Amino acid sequence: MKRESLLLGLFMKYQFPLKVAIIDDEPEIADLYVLACQRIPDFDPIPFVDPLFALEEISKHKIPIVLTDIDMPGLKGDDLIKKCVQNFDWSIDFVVSTALINMSVAHRCFRLGAREILIKPIGLADVTEALERVLHRYKKWNDTISEILDRRASSRSTG
Repeated sequence: MKRESLLLGLFMKYQFPLKVAIIDDEPEIADLYVLACQRIPDFDPIPFVDPLFALEEISKHKIPIVLTDIDMPGLKGDDLIKKCVQNFDWSIDFVVSTALINMSVAHRCFRLGAREILIKPIGLADVTEALERVLHRYKKWNDTISEILDRRASSRSTG
């Protein structure tokens, strides 16, 4: 029975809407990101202008998706990603935005786990498309878990 509950813990589905931490020190950019999230009913956007406060809230609420700027006062976006990866025991999908055209920073973000890099200036469609690609991964995971659980239930009823 203990093994069974351990296995079921591994087969957890994500519950929608998913929280999305939006971190940008420019309020008008953060508003654009919130608007993009609001266009997708499976997201619950939570905007932050202070990356250090955002880091605390990401930890407290186990937020699975983070859309962050790279160049911010207090804590750079790539350092925020690094802290999340080092300190949190759950997977976070990062979408990174930057006005810096510095491929070494973008490459570092990818190595740390960023799923998407958006180069400013960014339009609403760009942000929405990036978020939809991230959402697709969560829905695919839930579909896979459902299929596994259905097969397990079916094998129990026939065997």
